[in-house]
Amino acid sequence: MISAHRYFNRPADAISAEEEAEFFSGIRLPNRTFKKTAPGRLRELDAILIRLAKARGWLAPAVLDLGVSSGMTTRELMRAMREAGLKADVLGTDIAIGAEIVDLRPGLRALVDARGNPLQYELLGIGLRAWNRRLDTLTGYGLLTRVMRRLATNLPKTGRQAVTLTSRRAGAGDAMPEIVEDDLALRNPSLEGRFDIVRAANILNRGYFEPDKLRAMVDNIKSYAGGPGALIAVLRTLEDGVNNGTIFELAPDRSLVALERVGKGSEIEDIL
Repeated sequence: MISAHRYFNRPADAISAEEEAEFFSGIRLPNRTFKKTAPGRLRELDAILIRLAKARGWLAPAVLDLGVSSGMTTRELMRAMREAGLKADVLGTDIAIGAEIVDLRPGLRALVDARGNPLQYELLGIGLRAWNRRLDTLTGYGLLTRVMRRLATNLPKTGRQAVTLTSRRAGAGDAMPEIVEDDLALRNPSLEGRFDIVRAANILNRGYFEPDKLRAMVDNIKSYAGGPGALIAVLRTLEDGVNNGTIFELAPDRSLVALERVGKGSEIEDIL
């Protein structure tokens, strides 16, 4: 895969959409979620949210986008809303935004998050996953990553480059949403009661989290909604590009009422 050093040190206009998607899809975060992303994957949901916001007369909705990965789809949502005449104030969050590329030896680097967790290794210019699949025990890749982890832990850091794990491929005239680091599993008082629309796309699914943790995250999301009538959208994009999700409205008793579904609806609709 493309190495972090190459991705962050090339001109932004020289990075293709395919290279950017390849780079982020190879990064798995400590909470087992991926930075996987692709342009245009949430247009269907964006259109529904714009329609519902207009129907409610929200000319400048406050929007919270959770688990934004590279922030590409957050930027697309802001662009779509503004093109539709909505002066949306969009805030994106993700568990890992700040990171560093650390030099270990000539030809040997590591991309680490703010806590020092390895996200990618680089050997002689080649990017290597810092996590293992089941097949890696057979191919020898697992041994390679163990060696790289040991080297990254024990070798002195001879150089550091601070980077931001968000998309570098801004379109001409694109609005730039604010994106901050935040853990959805931990209640953030500074976000409580602030938002008309909360979107959680490709973050709340049973493949990532156990039901108890999903319930805690859902409680946090509900606390961030501004009040009765606020919209909460939960969606997952499958490997074939199909979206399944549900758009809810927050009721006066803080329960969630399903308004519309995309595809088969959210896989955690029973929890929601």
